[in-house]
Amino acid sequence: MKREIKFRGKSTDTGKWIYGFLSFFYTAGRDENGLILTDKAKIYSPENCRCDDVWAETVGQFTGVKYNDREIYEHDLVECTGVLCEVVYSDKIGSFVLLEVLSQNLGNKPIGQMIDMFGIRYAGNIYDSPELLKKQL
Repeated sequence: MKREIKFRGKSTDTGKWIYGFLSFFYTAGRDENGLILTDKAKIYSPENCRCDDVWAETVGQFTGVKYNDREIYEHDLVECTGVLCEVVYSDKIGSFVLLEVLSQNLGNKPIGQMIDMFGIRYAGNIYDSPELLKKQL
């Protein structure tokens, strides 16, 4: 199975989503070599042939899954069998998984791998729809 590798991130200038290829990524703080890093990343958009600065925390990879022609990205919120979940990448299993968003700040509970999920409904994402997370509290 071959899937398209692409990313999205929120523009530091306009706040709009930029879609394309992750060309440079760095995070806040210092690395083990003492290099100073920032909280921005760059995404190259083939549609307008330019590289835009995006906020690093908003960068998410396309999962390869679509719902009603809407692409599902890392950090999107989906409903699966009536449960609100965040899409995240698990290094442990090398796959996108759904983490149940639990109430009362109890943390997240994994409920399944993204690759085999069906019956999901797109609900938003953690950056544009934070009110969905508050409803769970």
